[in-house]
Amino acid sequence: LEQWDYRWSGDSVATSLAVLWGDQLWREVGSFAQAERINVPDYIATRVSPEAKLKALTATVEQLNRDFGSWRTPWGQINRYQR
Repeated sequence: LEQWDYRWSGDSVATSLAVLWGDQLWREVGSFAQAERINVPDYIATRVSPEAKLKALTATVEQLNRDFGSWRTPWGQINRYQR
C-alpha cells in the first residue's frame, strides 16, 4: 500500500486491500465515531492506534485468503460494475 498511487483499476490489488481494510475499520469503530459525532474516516485517522489498524489489516488479508484463495486478489475480481 505504501507504493500505491491511490488509483483504482480492475487489476489493482492495492485497491482491494484498501477498500476492504477501510470496511473492516469502519465496522470496528464506526459506532464509536458516531457516538462522539466524529466523521468515521477522521476518527480512524486520529483516534485508532497503529496496532488496531494493523490488526484490521491482518483481518482483511485473512478474509481475502479465505474468500478468494489469496490476499493478492485484484479489485476486478471482487467488485464488478454493471450497467
